[in-house]
Amino acid sequence: MTDDPKIDKSDLRRTIREERRRGRRPIDESILKEKRLLLRGLLAEKDEVTFRASIRALGLQEGSSSWNSALEAWHNYRREHDRERCGRL
Repeated sequence: MTDDPKIDKSDLRRTIREERRRGRRPIDESILKEKRLLLRGLLAEKDEVTFRASIRALGLQEGSSSWNSALEAWHNYRREHDRERCGRL
């Protein structure tokens, strides 16, 4: 910071905070919740190609941590679902 007496340091700090926040959009929790619900519904999808296309349509970037988490959840769901089906036979 500067030692210039004409500059109010609290105003300078506030301006710096505002500039750091500029360009960041607020997170809309309702949209995130809706996406999570859609992803849970997609777990029942039997075909991985269709699942991948669906999560891509939801805006997940291939290779991102969200993408990898969704795929891992799908694989786990399919494994568990197949295990349950085999147990019923």
